Amino acid sequence: MKGLHDIQLNCLRRRLVESPPKAASMQSDHLVLAEMHRGLTSALTKVAWILILLLAVVLPAHAQQSDEVQKQIQQLKQQYEQTTRELQERIAALEQQLKKRTKPSRTPQKKREPCPR
Repeated sequence: MKGLHDIQLNCLRRRLVESPPKAASMQSDHLVLAEMHRGLTSALTKVAWILILLLAVVLPAHAQQSDEVQKQIQQLKQQYEQTTRELQERIAALEQQLKKRTKPSRTPQKKREPCPR
């Protein structure tokens, strides 16, 4: 749109330079410029409203997605903590079993005699 506006403005300037303006001509040129300005203003207003509507739809949807992501993160943290606790308990139980198996007996064992060759 700006390109069209520039072209029309340049044409108007050339006409003003080539022939001296008459009162009626100046008034019609002023009306043309006013109409162009009104058209641009109308187009910009439409674009602004479209952007506002898009933002009104997109921003709440984005906020809702952020809330869902936060909930998922919280659930994953809880699962991680629960799994960590369970694994620590299992490690502790296995260490206890290992201690029981490797506990030295109090009865002395006989020394083995070497095998004859």
